[in-house]
Amino acid sequence: MGPSLGCPGACRCFDGLVLFRSNFRQSSIGDRSYWDAAYAAGTYKDTYEWLQTGPELWPHIEKAIGGRPNLKFVHVGCGNSDLGKCIAEAGHLVVNVDYSSVV
Repeated sequence: MGPSLGCPGACRCFDGLVLFRSNFRQSSIGDRSYWDAAYAAGTYKDTYEWLQTGPELWPHIEKAIGGRPNLKFVHVGCGNSDLGKCIAEAGHLVVNVDYSSVV
């Protein structure tokens, strides 16, 4: 964020959390090696979801697709998410893609 998006200086919204400017650059979650090591160590167990599980997300996706059958989905950065399973069980084709070779 920053001045171009209406935030004065470095965005310090959300109780001082600096958003978009440095948090992601300082974090290693964007590095393949982070995910390979985390999955190898079992950090994310059987499934890992960022915000909600596949079954929790599916009703919203189903509403968005409006009942159209046999759609094709690409789930980029899927990790070991169960969302792809939900999509496939609903009769759609899903390709799960992740750059970690460990997952």
